Amino acid sequence: MEKLRFFFRTKQTYRVTKHILIILACFIIGWYILSQASFLAYFSQLHSGFLKDLLDYDYWGGEQPSKISVLRNFALIYLSLFALILAFFRTRSSSQQVKLSERGLNNERYQKAASMLGDDQLIVRQAGALSLKELVNQDPKNYFIQVQDLLCSFMKHRTEEVNELYNMQFTDTDGKLEQLNYMDRSRTTDIGTAMACLGAVRSEVWPYHAMENRPVLDEVNLRECEFPQSTLIGLELKKGILEKAKLQNSDLRKADLSGTNLSRTDMQSTRLEGANFTDANMEKADLRYANTIPGVRAAFLIMAFLTIVVAIGFAPAYLNLISVEIAFFSFVVLVIAALTMIITLKNNIDNVITSFCSSVPLLKRLAPATPEFKRTNLTEAKMRFADLAFTEFERANLTSTNLRKANLWKAKFNFAILNNTDFTGANLTGATFEDAKTTGAKVEQKWRKLFRQEQWNDIEVVNKDGLPILNSTAEIAEQPESGTGELKLEDN
Repeated sequence: MEKLRFFFRTKQTYRVTKHILIILACFIIGWYILSQASFLAYFSQLHSGFLKDLLDYDYWGGEQPSKISVLRNFALIYLSLFALILAFFRTRSSSQQVKLSERGLNNERYQKAASMLGDDQLIVRQAGALSLKELVNQDPKNYFIQVQDLLCSFMKHRTEEVNELYNMQFTDTDGKLEQLNYMDRSRTTDIGTAMACLGAVRSEVWPYHAMENRPVLDEVNLRECEFPQSTLIGLELKKGILEKAKLQNSDLRKADLSGTNLSRTDMQSTRLEGANFTDANMEKADLRYANTIPGVRAAFLIMAFLTIVVAIGFAPAYLNLISVEIAFFSFVVLVIAALTMIITLKNNIDNVITSFCSSVPLLKRLAPATPEFKRTNLTEAKMRFADLAFTEFERANLTSTNLRKANLWKAKFNFAILNNTDFTGANLTGATFEDAKTTGAKVEQKWRKLFRQEQWNDIEVVNKDGLPILNSTAEIAEQPESGTGELKLEDN
C-alpha cells in the first residue's frame, strides 16, 4: 500500500496511469470483439492458409528455390530482429540520458531560484518564488518537498528580518540600517508571493500526500498579503499574523490557525473542513459563503436511491415474478416517495446525510470534519450564508456577528457571547446554547425551544425578514396583574 501511495502521490502520475488504463480497456474490448465466433472462424481460416504458405519451401526461395537464397532470407530476418532490439535499447539509454540532463538543468534552476530568494531587491525575490513554482509544475515528484521546505524557510526568515528592521528604526546606533535597502526589504509583498506559490505547489499533489508533508509556518507575518485560491491543506500557522490578508476561495482543510490574528481577513468561500481557529482573533473577518461546498453527498445519495428504486421496481418484472404493469406502478410510487422526501428536506439533505454518516461507525470517514472556533473572537464578523453545521463555538465571542441565513445545524454555542448577534434566517436545528449570553440577539420565534427562559427574555424576536416582532414572553413578564394587563394580553 505504501508503494502505491508513493506512486500515485502526484497528479501527473495519475494522468499517465489513466491513459494506460484507457488503452487496456480498449485492448480488452478489441479482444472481446476478436473472440466472437464469426470473426474467429474467418481468422482461423486465414491463419491456417498463412501457415501452409509459411512452411512451403517455395515461399522462401521463389520460383527456383535454392538453399543459399533461403539462408540469405532467414539471415536478413534475424539481422532485422537484432537491429530492432538494439535500437530499442539505444532509445532507452538515450531517453535515460535525456532525463539525467533534464534533472541536472532542473537542479541548476533550483539553485538559481534559491539564490534569488536572498536578493535585496523585492522583484528578484518574487521572481525566485515563481521560478520554484514552475519547477514543481514540471517535476512535482522530485521537487515538491524540497521547494515546500525552501519556501517555508524563506517566509520564516523574512518575517524575522522584517521584525528586526522594524525594531532597528528605534535602536539603530551603529548605522547598520543604512547598509540595507530598508524600503525594499521591509515590505512583505514577497512573503505573500511565496505563500501563493506554496499554495500552487501543494495543489500539484493529492490531498493525502499534502497532509503527510504539512508546512509549518508558526508566527509568520503575512499582514495584508494576497494569496487567493490557494491550496493550503494541513497548513500550520499558529500565532501568526494574517491581518487584512486576502484568502478568498482558498482551501484551508485541516489547517491549524490557533492563536492567529485574522482580523479583517477576507475568507469568502473558503473551505474550512477540520480547520482549527481556537483562540484566534477574527474580529470583522469576512467569512461569507465559507465552507459552502456543493452537496456531493446529497447528489450521490439521490442517485443511489433512484438506482435502488429502479432495481426494486423492475427487477421482479425482469425475473418474471410480477407483471410489467405492476412493476411500473410500484416504480412510480417509489419515485413519488423519493421526490416527496427531497422536497420535505430541501436544504437539509446534506445535513441529514452528514448526521447519518457520523452516527454509523463504518461511515464516519465519509462525514466531513467540522471547524473549531473555541474561544475565538468573532466580533462583528461577516458569516452570512456560511455552512457551519456541527461547528463548535464554545466560549467564543460573537458580539454583533452577522449569521444571517447561515447553516448552523447542531452547532454548539455553549458559554458563548452572542450579544446583538443576528440569526435571522439561519438554520439552528439541533443547536445548543447552554449558558450563552444572548442580550439583543436576533432570533426567529420558531427557535424558541432552543433557549432557556432567561435567555429568551434578552432576545429580540424577529421575523424571517429581520423585522422585530413582539416577544410575548418578555411582555407577559413585564405586565402588571390587573384588568388592563389582561386586556393587553388578550390583544397580543
